[in-house]
Amino acid sequence: MSAIRKKVLAILPSGFAHAQLALAGVHETARAMHCDVVSAEYGRNQDGGNPVVLRATQAADTVSSLVEATAPDGIIAVCAENLSPSEALKSARHIPVVFVGRPFGLPRSGRFTFVRHETETTAAMAARHLFQTGYGDFAFAPRPGNPPWNHARAEAFRRCVEQSGKRFHPFRDTSRKSAHDTLTARSAILRDWLSALPKPCGILAATDVEGEEVLCECARLGIRVPLDAAVLGIDDSANICESTAPTLSSIALDMHANGCAAMSMLAQWMASPGSGPPEPRTIPPLGITRRASTRICRDRRIAAALEFIRLHACENKFSPSDVVSHMGMGRSRADQLFRAVARRSILGEIHSARLDRACALLLSGKSASFASDTCGFSSIVDFRRVFKRHLGMTVRQWTLDNRHQKPAAR
Repeated sequence: MSAIRKKVLAILPSGFAHAQLALAGVHETARAMHCDVVSAEYGRNQDGGNPVVLRATQAADTVSSLVEATAPDGIIAVCAENLSPSEALKSARHIPVVFVGRPFGLPRSGRFTFVRHETETTAAMAARHLFQTGYGDFAFAPRPGNPPWNHARAEAFRRCVEQSGKRFHPFRDTSRKSAHDTLTARSAILRDWLSALPKPCGILAATDVEGEEVLCECARLGIRVPLDAAVLGIDDSANICESTAPTLSSIALDMHANGCAAMSMLAQWMASPGSGPPEPRTIPPLGITRRASTRICRDRRIAAALEFIRLHACENKFSPSDVVSHMGMGRSRADQLFRAVARRSILGEIHSARLDRACALLLSGKSASFASDTCGFSSIVDFRRVFKRHLGMTVRQWTLDNRHQKPAAR
């Protein structure tokens, strides 16, 4: 007789793209652990109370009634900023709950635990990337309202900067509108702060939203990005990062791994309910998507060519000839200029861009064949050859060595 399958209720904020990545991780791990997952979406209550259910397979208006209707053995709740079902889940009685992202005011209880991003690792990654500019001054553009996670990111980044003997410049709000209660007020505050910063300066933004705001105000002030201010965001939201001018470099957080870890923790807890909740876990970031906002290049022709390669390198049959045509000069002159400024050949830059994307796919669990096809390589043989030449090991060796970055789905 087969064991009874556990039922898991996954609830996530509606319209939050990264939550879908976490849900994919939940489903992937649940299949390996023979658990059934039902999902629902919640949103903000217009009256400011507990969030309401916006989509579910069971008829329910509130999170509490949804839990009652589905009767799950465990719950995974994905949190968005200032939006969490934590209050509603207090009534879930003895059902274990794992949060993805630590909600503000999480009650101390034997029924709650969480998985979240590693703040210190994220800050260290940001610092290393911005230090490559050679600048000596750095700053952090905060989230309005300064939520707890924002303060933690700012402090972790400050420590990384100061421990490296460089100068950190705290955010200064010189206006009386400390609550940043309007976009106009926020814009004025940012302009005053950016004007006062020493130049050149490396700026880490709390999220991509703040990174976009910083880029807009830099444009208004005539601050050249990245020559006067190199700007780095967090979240790697393509809809933001690819539409800014210049495009925004950003740290990619691993929501898929958060979902995998949450499901793994919940399965462990459901298997031994008397042992109490597992210890909270933290997940390191995936890496940095380097775009124009942190790529220091004083030759505009090469800067434009580098961005062109980043945008198109993974397209089928994309070649150095396409880059040469974009630069508007002869092949010999283009190669000479590229090597002098970028310190590598045009083909080398194309391969680097393709491998960056391929490595991210491998870390997310995709196969070498999928990475080869997706990243513009002519064949799997070509992919493996280029991979080993550039990274010094086979695809299999690299994947095994870096697997620790992903939580095991056991």
